Amino acid sequence: MPTKLARRLRSLAPLPLTVTLGIFGILAGVPAGAAAQPLPYLFVTHGSDRVARFDPASHSVLQGPASGAANYGKVAASPDGRRLYIVDVNTRIRVINTASLAVVGNVTVPHQPLDLAITPDGASVWVTLAGVQSVAVIDTATLTVTGTIPLGMSASGIAFTPDGQRALVTGADARMAVIDVATRTIVGSIPMTAAGNQVAMHPHGHVAYVSMRFANRVSVIDLDSGTEVTTVSCRTPAWRSRSILGLTRLRARR
Repeated sequence: MPTKLARRLRSLAPLPLTVTLGIFGILAGVPAGAAAQPLPYLFVTHGSDRVARFDPASHSVLQGPASGAANYGKVAASPDGRRLYIVDVNTRIRVINTASLAVVGNVTVPHQPLDLAITPDGASVWVTLAGVQSVAVIDTATLTVTGTIPLGMSASGIAFTPDGQRALVTGADARMAVIDVATRTIVGSIPMTAAGNQVAMHPHGHVAYVSMRFANRVSVIDLDSGTEVTTVSCRTPAWRSRSILGLTRLRARR
C-alpha cells in the first residue's frame, strides 16, 4: 500500500475545509456500501485507473482493482453511499461500488468531463464538459445521458444547493451560473473577482465557496443576495490547473 498516499490522507482527514493540491479527487464523509458504518471513509483518485479507500480509524488504505481508465479525476457519491461516480478523461463517467471498489457501470458523455455532482435525491449526475460550454445530465437509474444544458460560458466546477433546487457552475468567465434543476435553465449569474475553479456548498445552503484561478484565493458567495461578499487568501497557490485542485468540506458524522 502506498504509505505516501496514506500520510497525505492522514494530514487531510481532520480539516473542516480543505483545498487539495495533487493529481487526485477526494470525497469525504461517505459510508462504504452501507449507511450503518460507524465512521466515514475517504475515497481518493490519484492519477491512475484505481480508486483508493482510506479508513480514518485505522489509517489504512485499500486500493481498488485496475479499471483500464485513462486517468481518474473528480469523484462524487450517491446519497446512500453505495456508488461512486468518477470522471475518466476519456469522455466517460465510471460507476464504482463502494464496498468492492469495482467498476459496475460506464457512461459516455459528449465531451471530456471535468467535474460532476449528484442531485441530493440521487436521481441524476450533472457533469461539466470541457470546451463546449455545457453540462451533461445522467440518469442514475438507467446510466444514460438524458440531455445537455447550454451555459454560454466555460464550465469547470459544479455543486448543488442542499435542497436540490439549484445547481451552481463556475468557469473561466469570472462568474457563477445558477441553474434551476427542475427546468434545466439558467436563472442567474453571479459576478466574481476572478475565474472560478471548484465550488463547495455550506450545509445551510446560503453560501458557496469557490476556488479562484490565478488568484491564490477562495471566493465566498452569498447566494441569497447573489453577490461575492469576500475572498479568503490561501497559503498555497490555488491557480493550478483544474485537474489538480479540489475544494471540499469534510462532514463529521453525528
